[in-house]
Amino acid sequence: MSEYGLLTLSRSSEESLKLTTAYGEEITIHFHSFGNNKCKVSIDAPLDTEIVRTELLDKPNHILVEE
Repeated sequence: MSEYGLLTLSRSSEESLKLTTAYGEEITIHFHSFGNNKCKVSIDAPLDTEIVRTELLDKPNHILVEE
């Protein structure tokens, strides 16, 4: 059975989200909106961070990540 870890999100600005894993790793997601519902997304994470699957939950401040 797969295990899941819960990441805590904190909004550092209108353009980025900062994720902190249960292991203390920081992942930052940057959003740049171009209008017309188009958005560029970039992710800053440690090189050894392996993001397998993400799933948005009903709670707006949590993302479920499979470990």
